[in-house]
Amino acid sequence: MALDWLARLVTHIPNKGEQLVRYYGYYSNKSRGMRQKIETDVEMPALVESDISKKAFRRNWARLIQK
Repeated sequence: MALDWLARLVTHIPNKGEQLVRYYGYYSNKSRGMRQKIETDVEMPALVESDISKKAFRRNWARLIQK
């Protein structure tokens, strides 16, 4: 059992000379660089204003945590 766990752990270590890919897709260096070139990565998401009170938010969070 312990040897099985160790074997699974060791499979994540790349062989000598291999490169480990840590980020791919949206978070890859290439994707981030391309977004920066066209300046879409600079935009910050805006907060949405809500008409719900803070007390209602707290009650909702408490209900979700209990769930």
